[in-house]
Amino acid sequence: MVFYSEQLNPDYRLGNQLFAYNLVRQIATAASVTWAHPVLRERRWFQEMDATEVAPIGREDSIRFTQADLLDRDPHSVVAQVAELDKAGRDVELVQPILGETFFKYSFVAPGDFVRMRRSYPSRFMRDPGAKRVAVHFRGQDFLAWDSRAVLDFTYYRNALEHCVADAGGDIASVWVFTDDPRLQAYRTFLAHLSARHSNIAVVRGRRIGAPLADLWRMSQCDYLISTPSTFSFWGGVLGKKKKIVQSREWMDQQTSEGVRFWVEMNASRLPFYSIWRKA
Repeated sequence: MVFYSEQLNPDYRLGNQLFAYNLVRQIATAASVTWAHPVLRERRWFQEMDATEVAPIGREDSIRFTQADLLDRDPHSVVAQVAELDKAGRDVELVQPILGETFFKYSFVAPGDFVRMRRSYPSRFMRDPGAKRVAVHFRGQDFLAWDSRAVLDFTYYRNALEHCVADAGGDIASVWVFTDDPRLQAYRTFLAHLSARHSNIAVVRGRRIGAPLADLWRMSQCDYLISTPSTFSFWGGVLGKKKKIVQSREWMDQQTSEGVRFWVEMNASRLPFYSIWRKA
């Protein structure tokens, strides 16, 4: 068994909860062993998560892996060791914190194989399944406490949208905009830009506060995603249909030049379920 023995940090938002859940499922799947994970707060929004979770009980002689251990080693050697330990009746405990840094290195299968959202949300998607849609995510002022550079400006969104429109040959049916901060200047300016320059494209606003999983599902079903440095929009890119993902060139250049592992590996990723299509 591979497991977490402790509850996740209560400050983890949905994206970080999914990073933790995905890692234990990835390793367990690759090693063909059982797994255990603390109950996720949002588990009711996902298919089969309740039915497949087991109590996180490990044996006293379990081996412990930290995030540093996982990053220092070849992932296939980790999987081989987990499988051998399991045959010997020993468990592997993943020691928190373990977040997005392990995502690209430990992606053996598509996360959508075991992170499946329930399709219980009313949606206009079903009315015209062939239409091309652009999802646009705005993360607001709460980013200022983390990194003010992560609050992206209107120019990024405008340029990113033009990439999408050009690629689709002008055949964009709708733009779906999602934010938890409707007061954000870039968000307001972008809506005005859509009205003035793209009046032929329908604009649909996400449900924002109170329905994040509905927004995540809708985001996951779009053809294009104009993303932010947010784990929420990252998972909107990973899950659902294969889509063309746009990231901020300025942000990516800053993060890769500083050697931030998650962004360096995202920049190099050619995974079939997540790679950057354009930078704007």
